[in-house]
Formats: sequence, C-alpha cells, structure tokens
Amino acid sequence: MPASGDEDDDEVLEPPDTGSGSEGCHCLEFDSWWNEGNTRRFVYIRYNISEGAFQMAIDEDSNLYHVPVAYGARSGEPAGVWDLHVGAELDILGRMTTLQHCSVTTAQWNKYWADRLQVRHKRLVDELRKYDTRKNAPWLTFQRNSTEAG
Repeated sequence: MPASGDEDDDEVLEPPDTGSGSEGCHCLEFDSWWNEGNTRRFVYIRYNISEGAFQMAIDEDSNLYHVPVAYGARSGEPAGVWDLHVGAELDILGRMTTLQHCSVTTAQWNKYWADRLQVRHKRLVDELRKYDTRKNAPWLTFQRNSTEAG
C-alpha cells in the first residue's frame, strides 16, 4: 500500500498540469556555467512545466533565449521534466551543461516527486523479486547516500 494512503496502485504519476491555474511550481529553475578559455560563463535555465520548453539567460548577454527542446548529453533524447535535477547533463544550444544549482521551489518539487517515485520503485523491485531468483542488477537497487533535494 502506498505511503500516503490516498494513491491508487494503478495511478499514473505525471507532473501536475499547471496550465489551468493550479497552485504549485510552474517552472523548474537552475543555474549553471561553463568555461570558455579562461572565462567562466554563467547561465540561468528555466523549464516551463506546462509548455515543456526552456528559457536561457547568459551572463553579459541581454537576450533571453527561448529553447523549444534540450537534449540529454548522454542519451541524445529530448529532455523532459523527469530528466531535470541537479547534476543532470544537458545539451542546450550546442553546449554540454551540467545543472549545478536549483531554486528552492525546484528542490521542493523534485523532493515531492522523488518521495512518491521511491515508494513506487520499492514496490516494483519487490514485485520483480517474486519472479526472478537471480540477483538484481546493481543499477536497479542503487540508493543515493544523500537525501538532498534537487
């Protein structure tokens, strides 16, 4: 049974639709940087959850860039809301960028969904153990030592 007690077993976990004026986090916000020669360039990245699009502001540049899609640096697949966390590597505007810091509301959003998904993950791993006598692959049962949000 889920920890919250109000979740159905068959519920699909999707981020809330914020386009209808609901309360909560509408955007995920991150800070990052990269080096160009001896100069560190800072970038502010904002992901609009309802639109699924990115906005970027780069230091020393007065432009706000609207980026319809960013790609996972390793997978090459378009990055979505579930791919965005501190430490995620993205290809944005041709730059490999690691998300370094996030806003408090982004950290709270990620923590909320991580807690819900961890309950599901545990339930799925337990269910899989019923059908397989082999040892589970380490990546399947990996647990972070840190419980930091973001």
